[in-house]
Amino acid sequence: MNIFGFNEHKNNDPWRNAPPWAVELREMVRLVLVRENRITDLEYSIMSTLDDDLAEVTAQSSRLDSIDTLVDTLNQRISDALSGTTLPPAVQAKIDSLFTGLKANSEKIDKALNTNVPPPQPS
Repeated sequence: MNIFGFNEHKNNDPWRNAPPWAVELREMVRLVLVRENRITDLEYSIMSTLDDDLAEVTAQSSRLDSIDTLVDTLNQRISDALSGTTLPPAVQAKIDSLFTGLKANSEKIDKALNTNVPPPQPS
């Protein structure tokens, strides 16, 4: 225990003869410090959780961008491979339906992941 007022009272245990008001004051200060540490620990816990969540949202965004790129690339490759080729209408309708569905699913995923998620703040 660090005794800050030793130079004044020359007592190694100032609490032994302390008046009740001083003991009460000590306990109040102790309680404030204990609660402050709990709040600080809670703030740290919340912030680290928020940092983890923000990192996950960023990773999800990267994966979504990858899905969009994949869909666009597949669409372009099929278009290039079939350029100048006439497909039967039923086959063309299936291909169009496939890419329409992929784009719609990608948009649904993007919307679901971004619902109620604030944009990242610049550092």
